[in-house]
Amino acid sequence: MRDLNLSPPRPPGRGHKPPGLARRALVALAVSALLPIWGALGPPRVRAAGAKVDIDVGITAGMADITNLAVSPGAATGTLILSWTEPDGKGLVLPTAYDIRVSTAGEIINNGQFDAALPLSSFTSTSPPTPGPGGGLASLTVTGLAPSLDYCFAIREHDSNSPEEIGAWIRNASAGWNVGNCAYPTAPIASPANPTATAGLETTILSWNAPSPLPANLAYYGIYRSTQAASGFVNLATTTATGFTDEIAAGALPLPNTFYYYVVSVSTSGGQSAPTPTVSTSPYTLPPMEPLGLNVSTTATSVTLSWSPTTRFGDGTPFYNHAAPKPYELEGYVVIRSTELCSGQQVVLSTQTIGATSFTDVTNGDFYFYQIKSSNTLSVSTNTLVLSSLGDAHLFLDDCVSQMMLTQAQNNELSAARNGLGGDIQIARSFRPQDTGNGIVASAEFVPMLNGSTPLPDFTFSSPVSVILHYDTSNGQPLLQSVSTLGPGDLGLYWFNGEQFYKVYGQVDTYTQTVLIQSPNPGIYQIRSLERTQSGPVFDVSNVLNRVITPNGDGKNDDFIVIYDPGPNNVVPSGRIYDLKGHYIANMKVAGTGVPNTITWDGKATNGRVVSGGVYVYAIAGGGQNFTGTVIVAR
Repeated sequence: MRDLNLSPPRPPGRGHKPPGLARRALVALAVSALLPIWGALGPPRVRAAGAKVDIDVGITAGMADITNLAVSPGAATGTLILSWTEPDGKGLVLPTAYDIRVSTAGEIINNGQFDAALPLSSFTSTSPPTPGPGGGLASLTVTGLAPSLDYCFAIREHDSNSPEEIGAWIRNASAGWNVGNCAYPTAPIASPANPTATAGLETTILSWNAPSPLPANLAYYGIYRSTQAASGFVNLATTTATGFTDEIAAGALPLPNTFYYYVVSVSTSGGQSAPTPTVSTSPYTLPPMEPLGLNVSTTATSVTLSWSPTTRFGDGTPFYNHAAPKPYELEGYVVIRSTELCSGQQVVLSTQTIGATSFTDVTNGDFYFYQIKSSNTLSVSTNTLVLSSLGDAHLFLDDCVSQMMLTQAQNNELSAARNGLGGDIQIARSFRPQDTGNGIVASAEFVPMLNGSTPLPDFTFSSPVSVILHYDTSNGQPLLQSVSTLGPGDLGLYWFNGEQFYKVYGQVDTYTQTVLIQSPNPGIYQIRSLERTQSGPVFDVSNVLNRVITPNGDGKNDDFIVIYDPGPNNVVPSGRIYDLKGHYIANMKVAGTGVPNTITWDGKATNGRVVSGGVYVYAIAGGGQNFTGTVIVAR
């Protein structure tokens, strides 16, 4: 297109305004006269700047703009081919020449950026061609370029007048002007295909397909990332794989946030393919794990709470750098005080920084309950662990009734300083709603986890702890779903030993709607419906533990244990051990391992010495009933 310049008087060769006409009248006259031409050529382009009004109609004197510059890789690495349509013009002072500018730092958008860009000669010995008469296709092969750089070109033509007539440079994506003016000087390489981005905890998981067929000159893939959809992309990483995990916490970007990605193929000469379509995702964070290694020390007037630094999320995933966690990993700790276990008014006593591991509350001898929660920018830790002024710990489940209750001494067994395992132990706890139904009223799991991440299947407490499960009722009857004729007195606990469930019965409290058992064993506990007898203990094969014992004092299978239900008359049984010839060996002990409703034998004779290996017979009597069976001592 050509410019009709309606402007103040100009020097010869740069357009002329007839004297005696006002600018507005001249514009109106020109527009009126050119309407028939516009009908044939299409609408003009109008540019206004200060006192000048330019109307592009394609016929006036001056230099036309180049609007279709295209750049593509040449056949040889280090070369690029430029092509464009030669501008035409009238009233020009010949000869004319091309001015080509180059940038390796981004696009050249307008005349100001054109003037600031370096000339072609700064990058190559290739010279611009001599302009033709206009309207034809021109091209130029530029050589000697670095294949690893993205080159952007811009071109204007000018004449020999003084001042010279110069075409404008405009790159306008919406108008389609000069949009293909950048390229890498390398033989073309195909792009990766089908990129995907999946949100993870502090991460984005990227995957894509390799180009097909696989280019022989493929060296690796480049991953680019931005927090904006269409700009600001930076080279994040390179990989030879078809996937990559972006560890957000490794950098300084905050969460929550949305991240945008594209992938390119990179050739052995350093050239890049066109980028894949952009994909985006929003990595998430989680509440932190509750503090571990909790301890309570008291004086007559104060309580001091201490804990180990939190280094993981609530699901056990470690922070990216536990020594310097991000705010969305850990911000600090919150100390809460209450006069009731899991209800009533709770007061936030203090908000502690990341480095804090203790807090002292002045109580003046009053009794309180405390919670210590880890916090980050998302939330506080979700598990509820309540400490009393006396140091006992209540490890609650979500209903704030079901729990594992520990004395201070038992709670200390979870501390790295005392358990000899090199780390603190978390008792991870949760309900198991998938188990309920068909006579199972409630199911919960208590799992010892070293440092909150590694299960400890063989861990037991040195003495029985209290396990309490809550059950719901309707009209005073437990909600047993398929069982509707049983009352609270027909409920009992089962414990899973890793292989099968055992009846452990427990004490039913109809007021609190709970069943309690004293047991040293973590694991899965279930409230089930039981057909209890009206008198006498209840024994069956499922209630015999450790039929093969190894009484060597290592804490594993040292005792033969039988669990019984005392029944409504609270029967206390007695038991004896005999060898296969009927010789009396020893008495069994009620609650010999500290667990109620058990009768045990420790593998020793009455003289206190461990018996020889072999098969022995047990005989248990109580409430007018007798039970016998065998136990094996392995040595």
